[in-house]
Formats: sequence, C-alpha cells, structure tokens
Amino acid sequence: MLIALPAVILAAALFVTACGSDTDTKTKEKDAATDDSSSDDSTKKDSKKTTADAPILNMAFPDSLTGGVLPAALVNAASHNGPQCNFEGAGSDNPFRNGYFMTKFMVSQAATWICLTDYLMTVVATIPIPADGTVVDISDPNDPRGPTGLSIEAVSSTQTTIRLYFDGTNTTPDLFLSWNIAAPSTQGRLILGGEVFDGGADPSVPTDLRMDFEIASATRVTELFFNFPATNPNKVSGFRVLVTKNLDGSYPAFTALGLLDMSGQPWAAFDPNFPASITTTPDLRMYTVSDDLGSGAALAAFTDIVFGFDLGALFPGEHLGYYLFTKTDKYFFNAAGASEWIDIAITAASYETGITPMAPRPVIEFALFGSVTGTIDNCVAGINTECVDLLNGIFTIDSGLGFEINQGSDPVDQRSTIINNVAPSDYLQSPYPNGFISWSGVFDKTFTPTN
Repeated sequence: MLIALPAVILAAALFVTACGSDTDTKTKEKDAATDDSSSDDSTKKDSKKTTADAPILNMAFPDSLTGGVLPAALVNAASHNGPQCNFEGAGSDNPFRNGYFMTKFMVSQAATWICLTDYLMTVVATIPIPADGTVVDISDPNDPRGPTGLSIEAVSSTQTTIRLYFDGTNTTPDLFLSWNIAAPSTQGRLILGGEVFDGGADPSVPTDLRMDFEIASATRVTELFFNFPATNPNKVSGFRVLVTKNLDGSYPAFTALGLLDMSGQPWAAFDPNFPASITTTPDLRMYTVSDDLGSGAALAAFTDIVFGFDLGALFPGEHLGYYLFTKTDKYFFNAAGASEWIDIAITAASYETGITPMAPRPVIEFALFGSVTGTIDNCVAGINTECVDLLNGIFTIDSGLGFEINQGSDPVDQRSTIINNVAPSDYLQSPYPNGFISWSGVFDKTFTPTN
C-alpha cells in the first residue's frame, strides 16, 4: 500500500462527534447549548448560528476515476450511519503501474476528503454548541482514538470555522476547517495533522494534509497537499493533486493533475531485491481528463524511473537487470475503466545493474522479445539507444513479464485533442501550494478568504 489514510476511522469518529456516543457526551452538548451564564444577547444569537446553508463540495466523481466505494467503507457507514468516504483507488495494484492507476489513486484521495469535508460542513457544524470558538469536551472513554474537543466559530456573517482536538489537552486542533460563502463563490480550507494521523508514528501515514477548495458558478476546484515522514517506506515525500469539475457542460467535465514528490525509487517498495546502489530520484506527474460518465484519458510522465525485470517466472534464477528510463504513458479508458488505447513510449533509457548471466542468451532473448531490435548485450555495454529499443519492445509485445503492453489505437476524439497536446508546462510544477517553496507554513491552521 502506498500510503495509509485512516478515513474510515475518522469518518466514524466524526459521526460519533455529531450524534453523540453516550449520555455523557449528549449531556455535555446540551449543557453547553443551554448555558447562558456568561453570554450576552449577541453571543446567544451567534451560538445559535448554524451552517444549514453550507455549500456542497461533492463533485460526483464517476467510479472509473475513484475505483468506486470500498466495501469496507459501506460496512462502516452502515454501522455508524456516517458518510461513505473510502474509495478503492488503485486497490492492491501498484499505483505506479501506469497513468490510469495513478489517476485512480490520487482522485480517490480527493473524493475521500471532499466527502468528509461535506460531512463536517453540513452535519458537524450544526451541533448545538456555542459558535463563539469555545472548546467543548466531547471525549469518550470508550473511544481512546476519538476526538476530545470541538469548537465551532462564526468568524463573520459569511465565514465558519470548525476545530477538532484529539490529543486530550484541547489546546492545539488536529483538524481545522474554515469556509467563507460570499456570492457568487465559496472558498475554504481543510487542514489535518497530529493525532489524526497517529502523531507521525506510522511512516506510511502522512504527517499533514491540506485541502483548498472553491465553488464558483461554472467550476468546482479542489487541491490537496500531503506531506510524509522522511522515513516513508515508499519513498514518497509528498504529493499534490488538483481536480477541477466544469459545471457548464463543456468538455472535459473533470480535469485532474497530480504530482508525486519522491525521495527515492518507488519500485524499491515492491521489490525486496532492489539494489541499494540506485539512488536516482524520479519525477512523476499525471494529467487526466474525463466526461461525466467516466470515459477519459490519463497521461503520465515518468522521468528517471527505475524498474527491474525479473525473469524468474519464465527462466528460474534469471534477471534482466534494472534500467533507468523516462517514459510517457497514455491510457484511454471507457466509463467502466477498461482500456481503449494504451500507448507507452520510452524516450531515454540506460542499464543500471543486476543482470544475471543468462545462458543461452540468444534463446532467452528470442523467446522474450522476438524481433525487438535492441539487444541486451549492447544495452548493458552502454549503447543507450539499444536500451531504448529494448524497453520499447518490452512494452510493445507480450513478453510474458507481466507488464502492460501497447494496444488499441488513438480514437481521435476530444480526449486525444487534449492529451496529445499536453506540454511540460501544463503539469503541476511543484508539490507545494502556489507561492510556497517548502512545506514551511503550508499547514498553518489559518484561513483568510479572498472572495
């Protein structure tokens, strides 16, 4: 698994927060809502302020972009009557397999946090406690990982802020959500960290998350930023995904851009024999378009990625070695997620290490690659053009190595017009929000709207 995002756990905790898990919690909320001892008339008015007119951020993603709702999430939601906020994404498959799997992985994260944000704005924000920022104790002794404090603040007549605390001290919020409704748009920000993500104890879990969103008359835009511990086993330092939905009927209905910030080679997480001597850092970017029904196309640019080609399933004990290469990956898919056109192109490649002495080499080469022009010997000898031919051959014919191969043809439709003309500058250029050059300050729990 690339990362662990405890959305189901958080969803359950939020439902308990909203509905009360026991008599004590309900009593605390009732007492807080009815205690007039320290409030003047204006405070009482604010304390009754709710977010009944809260915006709905839901983008109604088709299943082909998210993988669909996880069965486990359905079970969880059924038992808690809470939101169904976990999506399949790339499932158990390697999300780096191709651009489409990267798309499902990244868009599913956007769908998850959009779902939870909608729940916070429409359900949690209406809990009857003072809307003056006072922290109310909502701890439940039967739920040691649940929230311990909640505050709702009517910052202004148009802006509302929710803070949830998980550490027991109720001094520093672990969840911050603020939004501002000022016609004709709504802007908001969700920030999570600390105990929501196990306090950084699990290196596969992000330390911080930020989601910025804006709802306008013609578009809904959501942008997520994740920061991971330096010890993340999958070499992910952070990632960013930007999703736009057009509401005016124009194509594409959805556009998703993604960038994975890596500290090392992701294939190392899936290959126990990955050589420690390979320290090159790859660059992974994604650009996807789709219509409302889920028919779309994904383009991924993999620069300086390293894969190893284990031949053991066909020739026991044999390994083709590890290769550094740059790849563009086009994957056109229908509304059911099935491929319509796969076009993988290697533009640069070199042999790194790890090849085993194959004997007889010509027999193995022919069995694997047939008429492929690049040869293993010449590639290993340093003739990189032969490496390009060799690797392009692997993705062109069914070599039996388990890699997806090129198939189908360009449908020459609206998807082609966009995907075939994506320029390097069209991708996301940084894992950080615009105006930032590092994670410093990105996750500060503040929000000043500009609408």
